[in-house]
Amino acid sequence: MPCPLLKRLWEHSLSGSSILNGFIRTYCLSHVILVFFGYTVMNECVLFSAPPVVHAFATKSVRDPKKVRLTCLATGFYPKDVELCVRKFGTSIPEHLITSSGIRHNDDGTYQLRKSMEINGDDPTDYDCYVHHSSLTEPVMKKWGAVGGVIVILLIVLAVLFFVLIKKRMNGEYKCFCTDSV
Repeated sequence: MPCPLLKRLWEHSLSGSSILNGFIRTYCLSHVILVFFGYTVMNECVLFSAPPVVHAFATKSVRDPKKVRLTCLATGFYPKDVELCVRKFGTSIPEHLITSSGIRHNDDGTYQLRKSMEINGDDPTDYDCYVHHSSLTEPVMKKWGAVGGVIVILLIVLAVLFFVLIKKRMNGEYKCFCTDSV
């Protein structure tokens, strides 16, 4: 029988007030919607979970131009308990070296947590963002650095290619294979 807790409240209510009646109808409707969308009802309480979406990004430090700020953001998770670590070579960085936002509410009822730290810009160390939550079958790990290094190499290759093409064009070695039709 749907909404057994609220049904008992209604049956034991002396006045049968319209406020309680409205509450039961609202709760039962939300109960049916939650069951329809795949959430679990146990012990007369609605239980559901949402996995975190994890982002790892690096920005230049505001205080020191030679440093980079590594940020790890886990958002959209429920329930509130989550483990988020910034790691160096797979070992967690001590919390006193990390800046944390603390767990915050999102507008949709889920939560978010952001942690960051500053490192030297020329530090080639392997850092990652490790997140474990009850809704995940295995932890999420996002790495920093690899994407940034690839982008830098790609930009250097494009700059060299552009420079070579300009030089060849100036020396007359590069000819356009276009046909002029009049």
